[in-house]
Amino acid sequence: MPRVCKAVIKEKSGYFEEYEIYFDLFCYYMIPYVLFHSFDVFTIILQCVCVCVCVCVCVCVCVCVLQVHCYYHGDVEDHEESLVALSTCSGLRGVILLGNQSYGLEPVKQSTNNEHLLYRLEHSQSEPFVCGVTNETSRTESHSSFDPSLSMTALLRRKRNLPQTRYVELVLVADFLRKNETAVREEMVELANLLDGYYKRLNIRVVLVGLEIFKEANPFSVEGSAGDVLGLFVKWRKTVLLPRIRHDDAQLIVGLAGAYSGGILGMAFVGTVCSMATAGGINVYSGDNLGYVSTVVAHEMGHNLGMNHDNSRCSCNGGSCIMAASATGSTLFSDCSASDFERLVLRGGGVCLLNQPSQSNIVSVGKCGNGMLEEGEDCDCGTPQECTNKCCDAATCKLTWGSACAQGACCKDCKISVSGTPCRGSVNSCDLPEYCNGSTSFCPSDFYIMDGLLCENDAAYCYEGRCQTYDYQCKHLFETGSVSNQIIDGSSCVNADFNLGSDVLDPAYVKQGSPCTKGKACLDFQCVNASALLPVDLQCDANNTCNINLPQVCNNQGHCHCNDGWGPPNCAKSGRGGSVDSGPAQIGNLHCTPFLCLPACHYRQVLFTAHLSCLYLPVIIDRYCSLHTFPLSTCLSL
Repeated sequence: MPRVCKAVIKEKSGYFEEYEIYFDLFCYYMIPYVLFHSFDVFTIILQCVCVCVCVCVCVCVCVCVLQVHCYYHGDVEDHEESLVALSTCSGLRGVILLGNQSYGLEPVKQSTNNEHLLYRLEHSQSEPFVCGVTNETSRTESHSSFDPSLSMTALLRRKRNLPQTRYVELVLVADFLRKNETAVREEMVELANLLDGYYKRLNIRVVLVGLEIFKEANPFSVEGSAGDVLGLFVKWRKTVLLPRIRHDDAQLIVGLAGAYSGGILGMAFVGTVCSMATAGGINVYSGDNLGYVSTVVAHEMGHNLGMNHDNSRCSCNGGSCIMAASATGSTLFSDCSASDFERLVLRGGGVCLLNQPSQSNIVSVGKCGNGMLEEGEDCDCGTPQECTNKCCDAATCKLTWGSACAQGACCKDCKISVSGTPCRGSVNSCDLPEYCNGSTSFCPSDFYIMDGLLCENDAAYCYEGRCQTYDYQCKHLFETGSVSNQIIDGSSCVNADFNLGSDVLDPAYVKQGSPCTKGKACLDFQCVNASALLPVDLQCDANNTCNINLPQVCNNQGHCHCNDGWGPPNCAKSGRGGSVDSGPAQIGNLHCTPFLCLPACHYRQVLFTAHLSCLYLPVIIDRYCSLHTFPLSTCLSL
């Protein structure tokens, strides 16, 4: 529960810079706004939320709500190849990696002396998770350049093709079998913290944006075969969960040991992250070992991210890795897994992972310095030792003087890019480009042509931003030179029996939206009328809703995407192209704001330093800034 304290903020050194609060806590604040700031107290990270009431002499009385932050990442001192992911919420609990050995740490149940148990994760599961891999021919060729003599340090330092951080916005779903909502919630947040620690080494951040706990009964059956349950889960995710919580991937946690035959502890689709239909996996919470379960969830998420099972050519510090066919509790990804993810991205997959998670959607207490932009932060570039971003003050997670932004595809040289600047190009004929809107440093979400529309000279249909031709599917599954064979009548909606193990749903299943005969497409492995692909809740017809005299298209939000020279919403009037979602497709007139219209925190600091009125003048300046902009030439002299 949050702790509440009252505090008096005092003026220091003649101007407002740093303020003393009872208990020797430190907060920065901004009059008259609510401010969030993190600080250390007895090694426990707290978050201070201050609501200030001020008088004109600038003496403020604040009420602060303190929330405990108890999730940490780090390493073992003097051990370069180490990883620590711990929580201190209820004792010490988490995972420690030293070399190629992974250890679990957790409190001893019902101990009266705060005793803790440290153990090797590979010894914590009596029946290891086994996957039967029978066909890896095409996979082996893709890792011919891997050198097993490389240490993990060398692998981490090796320059990768994907320098930009990817963010997996994750929803965890816990079934009814574990029942204790408070305990399950704490476990799931701890689980997300562990996953983030594992994936951080691949420059992938796992951000928990949703937590669903079934309180009374499961809305679908979790009994039967693992494949059946996975199918029911992703169907429920698409129809129920996605409309409520925007996310990239979802993982179901089944709280029943031995739920599925054959020792299966998990199952997932391969390379389906960002898919509305199949971006998910199922995982069995076997016993009470959260550390071991976290490696299973990391494994199944890895499949969604395009990672296959490791083979004999893959290694991490001489031991097994997370994507090994027989899981042993490893917390390291191999170079093969990193290459698999790179290949997914370079082939156009995982576009949604470029979106910066919304600060208000993150399910955790924020902490300045963790590298993720959270509620109350202007920026977060990591710890002061890690930060190389000149636009961000790593100590406070606030913008540096004169900076308007610090991160995002629409931030360049600490300035927000002008409206109409391209920030994400179209990757195929069913995808749509996005543009900066001039008011935020982040590119809009990824939008694409509405499902069910014809593509590639009417050879196939757009579905989830892809033209689902069979040539495309063959190239994605095998190599770039692969082409499709002749369609066998009556068998075009099934699979090619491409077995990658008992935890992987066959990646050779024909994709949703694939053409099966003229005017028909595959949907739920049935050949149905192609009109079934059209979203029932979107009322957009490019021939009627949009300008009927021009070849416009509808996007996946049911809005018109206009050609250059025409403006949304209906492309009926002249404009800069694009849509109400993607931003304008042309750069407009360049304008900027004067010095006094810099971000509020900066000009208010100037006012405080000059001992000007702290109540009325900021309001006057806000009004002035809302009414005035200046040509670009004026900006150069400001």
